[in-house]
Amino acid sequence: MSSRGVIGALLLVLGLPLGEAAESTLGFEQVVDNILQQYPSLEVARLQVQRSRQEIARVESGLGWELAADGGVSHDVSVFGTPTDRADVNLSLQRQLESGHQVGISGNYTYEDSSFTVSPLFPNPSHATQLDLNYRIPLGQGEDNPAYSEGLAGAQAGVKAERAAAAALRNEIANQALDLFYAKALTEARLSSAGEGVENARRLQGYIAERRELGLAEEKDTLQAQAQLRAQQTALQRLEMALEQQRIALNRLMGEPWQRSYRSAVRLETQLTDYGVAELTEQAAARYPPLQQNRARLEVTETVLRRSRDQRKDQLDLVFSVGTRTRSGDATTGSVSEEDMAGQIRFEYRESLNKQGLDAEVRQAQLDRTIAIEEIRRARDELSYGVASLVQEIRATRRALDSARRRLQSEQEKYREAMQRYRQGREQTDRLIQFDNERNEARLTVAELEVELARRISALRILHGSFWATLDVEALP
Repeated sequence: MSSRGVIGALLLVLGLPLGEAAESTLGFEQVVDNILQQYPSLEVARLQVQRSRQEIARVESGLGWELAADGGVSHDVSVFGTPTDRADVNLSLQRQLESGHQVGISGNYTYEDSSFTVSPLFPNPSHATQLDLNYRIPLGQGEDNPAYSEGLAGAQAGVKAERAAAAALRNEIANQALDLFYAKALTEARLSSAGEGVENARRLQGYIAERRELGLAEEKDTLQAQAQLRAQQTALQRLEMALEQQRIALNRLMGEPWQRSYRSAVRLETQLTDYGVAELTEQAAARYPPLQQNRARLEVTETVLRRSRDQRKDQLDLVFSVGTRTRSGDATTGSVSEEDMAGQIRFEYRESLNKQGLDAEVRQAQLDRTIAIEEIRRARDELSYGVASLVQEIRATRRALDSARRRLQSEQEKYREAMQRYRQGREQTDRLIQFDNERNEARLTVAELEVELARRISALRILHGSFWATLDVEALP
């Protein structure tokens, strides 16, 4: 049979038409990409990242201007016991600077009409305005504005943690697909081997039939060939059923029609093993999601500790204020209009006498910090051992594959020589069947080792983080 015929036979065994061979081949990367395109949990993870970014905007808004206003009218009795009508409007505009200082402008307008005037020099009714520029400098709690700086650092660390959680979910999806994809590839390899076994068994039946016509073969030879063919057909049918189940399961994950058929393309080469285990571990550590998550958690706990240390301080503020005062109206002696400057410097002090809540918060942050450090150590050990194990497994599998390929070559040569002797009548049928089985076993061993090598290479690429560079994966926000 020509090479074209062999390829055609194998494709027919797999249920693939010749014209669709190229279109029906999928690599592991494409399978993972298809799964990610419609995996609902990953979309939730992306939304969580976007949500965490809003915390940054919330913290940054703390430096914005704040407007406050109030006003009202009243009828009351003054300190002199006289009825008084009063209307006032207050307006203030202030903001906190990144340094922790506060700057603000405040204004006030008051209208007052009393039924009795204490002095003929006082205007009644009167109009009074007040305009001040205020500047507050924290000398204790709030100095350098840790609430803003640490809040911003904590929000940024929160984004890192959510991004790492999304990356961890993406790795988890890839590892789930890894098991399904390569289990299917292994079944395909066994199915291909069984298909060749069926073809060889049929070919052997043809040789025996020719030899029986010439009187060179016996009934037992025919029975042996039939038993060989039935055994190969039984194995083929069982593998076809297993492949169907695996294909449907993988199509479901990818969101493809259940009946879609394709061959699994495996990748046997990688440059990762050119590096040492220590170097690979360092490269992987920069992208390993559990490490990124716990480093971000450690950053959050550090911000909480620094903010708590500030909150334990006593509040001591230095306040500067300059402004103008005006008063106008009609008095008994005539119209009155007064204007003057005002200014002040004052200290404000406040201390919380019960710091039990702050102490509890600090203790919680310290425990969270210890937990994060332990988790970082555990994750790094897990990464180091995982990389080392996969590298050693890949190297061992390559050595085993080279040995299996040499064995296959020997088995093929042994079978060809036995077939030549069989045609000359110098070899028994049972011996030829034995050699054929040994050749099929060697060929299957090579195929299985190739799939296992490809699976370990993909697992290393996922763990290393370089796997995602080959995919057109939407970047996390």
